[in-house]
Amino acid sequence: MHSFDIPKNKIEAGNKEEKFKKIVADLFERGLDDENCIGFHGTSLESIEYLMKNGHLPGQVEEDEKYGYGKGEFFFYPKGEVFSGKESPFKEEFESDKEIMERAESYANVLSQTHYIIAKLELDLGNPKHQYIGRVLQLGLSDEAEDMIDDFIKKGKTKKEIYKILNESKNRKGVVIGIDKKVFDGFQCKVGHPSDEDGNYLHMNCATGMDIIFITGIEPMGQQEWDYLTELQKRSNVGT
Repeated sequence: MHSFDIPKNKIEAGNKEEKFKKIVADLFERGLDDENCIGFHGTSLESIEYLMKNGHLPGQVEEDEKYGYGKGEFFFYPKGEVFSGKESPFKEEFESDKEIMERAESYANVLSQTHYIIAKLELDLGNPKHQYIGRVLQLGLSDEAEDMIDDFIKKGKTKKEIYKILNESKNRKGVVIGIDKKVFDGFQCKVGHPSDEDGNYLHMNCATGMDIIFITGIEPMGQQEWDYLTELQKRSNVGT
């Protein structure tokens, strides 16, 4: 009979993942009502899975030449009631909680469907080219999307498989996370580019990602997200 030692780094990685899963389950239990929440960010279940594995959310995977944003940029919609009056570090006025929640929810919806398509097509979520493919396919059929579908068929996917993935993606609604006021201790936050129509947001560069300590809560936007987080909560014995 042979005995094998599990490498210490693998044990530590496993322990960290269990710790992060429990934190995410607790964040789901808290929701978005935490008094330290200063804004909302929309994302996907795939990003939440990344968070549970790595302890941080990934920032933007590519540079944005149009607005000058670098790789690793992280965006969120600030709460107008928090950033109002003379004490606000910004001269800009921001929208109401209801309005920014709608913006974050809309962003979560698009991103979650895009990420679902990328994952199901066995592409890399961290690859800018694959992100672009996901965005084009999420937007619906176009000449460019049809060309992409033809490429996947040449690589062995069937049209039925691809259309099934695209149809299933519509069931994804995403999640909205709350951002803790502590981000101002760790990052320099800036207002969105003035020429961006959706520029009523704050952004910061997170070279190593948005750490889980800066998240106040998680709110699912759809049934699939709710079921996923409820099951996670049961396994983690949180809120029971």
